[in-house]
Amino acid sequence: MLSLFKKPQMAAGTVLYRGNLAPRAEDFGSLRTRDIDITPMDAGPDWRWRTRWRHPEWGEAVVGVMRASAKPPEELFEFSNSLTEGERREALAGEVGIVIHVEGAKSDVLKDRKRLLWFLREAMGREGVVAMDHLSTLMWSPAALDDELAHEADLDIDGVYCIHAVYKEDPNDTSWMHSHGLAELGAFDFDILRPSDDLRGGGQDVLRAVAFAIVEGSLTPGSPSFRVAHPGGGIRPVDASKFMASASAEDRALRDDDGSHLPKRVVLCDPRRGLARFRRDAPRPSRFLSSPIAQQTAIHFSQSATELMGARARATVRMLARAMEEFAEFEVDAIAKLGYETDSGGGHEHMWFSVHGVSDDGLDATLESKPFNNAAMRPGQRSMHDLARLSDWMIFTPAGPITPRSGMAGRNIRENIDKLREMTRLGAGDEPEP
Repeated sequence: MLSLFKKPQMAAGTVLYRGNLAPRAEDFGSLRTRDIDITPMDAGPDWRWRTRWRHPEWGEAVVGVMRASAKPPEELFEFSNSLTEGERREALAGEVGIVIHVEGAKSDVLKDRKRLLWFLREAMGREGVVAMDHLSTLMWSPAALDDELAHEADLDIDGVYCIHAVYKEDPNDTSWMHSHGLAELGAFDFDILRPSDDLRGGGQDVLRAVAFAIVEGSLTPGSPSFRVAHPGGGIRPVDASKFMASASAEDRALRDDDGSHLPKRVVLCDPRRGLARFRRDAPRPSRFLSSPIAQQTAIHFSQSATELMGARARATVRMLARAMEEFAEFEVDAIAKLGYETDSGGGHEHMWFSVHGVSDDGLDATLESKPFNNAAMRPGQRSMHDLARLSDWMIFTPAGPITPRSGMAGRNIRENIDKLREMTRLGAGDEPEP
């Protein structure tokens, strides 16, 4: 089902540093103490210098400084959905950089991209301000790389594509959200017009479900309808060129018309139902994706996607425990999705539980969902649960959710800790400090 991930693919990225003096090859000599063997290579006409790095676990990378500028266009930083505001300011200060290429040795995109991240972090050291994956244009701050490399899980699908949130005037009023990186995998990217604010917070799993469906091939251009969630959740992918030729002028004005966001791209629209399937009405951007995502919305993931998510949830469970402890002062709520065998047999029902504690023995948690196919379980039951049942987890914080896929909310809290503490005191009725 996820065959697009099971192939060799070259991975490449850039690390940016402050100042206008590019790093020299000898500046990285200390990495030999990190089990990285460094040997010179012929630079050729396009490089100022080039070296080969070898590591016993991560394999080989070609690292160097190119004669052409390595700094990405500023709009990639401005519209990036993966950087905090502080990280964005730091990233924009980067002026010079090195380029790293990693061969696809594992025949697994998720493993090979993570190998790239190891090399990017080592090259970044203490002086680098940001790294960018060339294929997805996804931005990685030093702290984001540290979050990802703190565990052994394969990269999530969120790590091979990025979301740009484009606005006209107000940064908090996104008019156009679109992906990059899925087309580079051999699939296609997607646009959402007038996106719900929830898609940048607790409703982000809708975007992941769309990305998984595209990679798996269950969502294809021209499909009359695809259900990504329930209730509602029907969407229709319309080729971006066809959308720009037939949608209303008001809807077309929400996205660029310069041609750079047309190939291998769809706009997610309302599905056609009944007799409307046979009419040539103008496509209308998805109203489901423009509306608030209700907490009880069931988002659809395939079995393959669910297995990948479960493996990552179990591999990052220590991240869950650390975040619960670190942000306890804000009375954060942690939940976990656990799979239990159904009464009818042949499958598992994945239900949400409130998490009270995490230990080597499992999760101390209380069932919150109402089971559909498990008569022995009732909402409100509290017990210990084997970690092998874990398929997802989430922590609700004042800065948004922390998940196995993203620790960005935690980075936002650390960046604004004093302001959040003051807001917490005022919310509790305390007098503001002088």
